[in-house]
Amino acid sequence: MTDNSAEKEAERILQEEADRIRAEQCPQGTACAVHFRNDEVIIDDDEEYARLITYVGDYVVITEDNPKFHDPILMAIAISDGKRYPPTNVTTVLHVGQGVIGDLANGDHRRYWREHEYEEAQEVHSFVVSGVSSGLLDVSKPWKE
Repeated sequence: MTDNSAEKEAERILQEEADRIRAEQCPQGTACAVHFRNDEVIIDDDEEYARLITYVGDYVVITEDNPKFHDPILMAIAISDGKRYPPTNVTTVLHVGQGVIGDLANGDHRRYWREHEYEEAQEVHSFVVSGVSSGLLDVSKPWKE
């Protein structure tokens, strides 16, 4: 073994061990799309909840309801005002390199985002995945309408 191949073998062993530990710590194990490069589709029409995750090269496309909607303060305001705030779904493209969503540090890594209605979630997600895959969607900078 040359020095370079020994380093590569050591990196491979360390990565396998890190993946094993990560899988043990996550309830979804190696099926988790946040900790492993797996695509995921969760659709719940009754709750109008969609979570779609697709890895495309150095990017990941995520479509999910806006987490701010679940903020207890917003819900309290909505209940006290007698209003129902509509869920806002967002499709986002993040640069992850060869990593995964779980590797991202806190901060704004957004390259593209678009708010849409629940009914459009799958269509918008597919459109964005296609655009990133084909290079037709410029994800090098934040998206603006």
